[in-house]
Amino acid sequence: MIEEWKKKDPVKRIKEHLFGIGALTEKEFETIRKEYEREVDEAFQFARQGPYAQPAKVFRDVYAQGGIGE
Repeated sequence: MIEEWKKKDPVKRIKEHLFGIGALTEKEFETIRKEYEREVDEAFQFARQGPYAQPAKVFRDVYAQGGIGE
């Protein structure tokens, strides 16, 4: 089952498509990947170093009132 989902990986699929049509080179892809990893690492560090949310505010603006058909 995991192998089936690996075949559906959207990053892998778009990468292969862009390589296939010549719109992206391996070097360009690696540059994009490294920048993405840097941004994710920075965001992770920012979150880890920040203060914990106040318990009363943790679920604020998470769910909307009402729903479809109401």
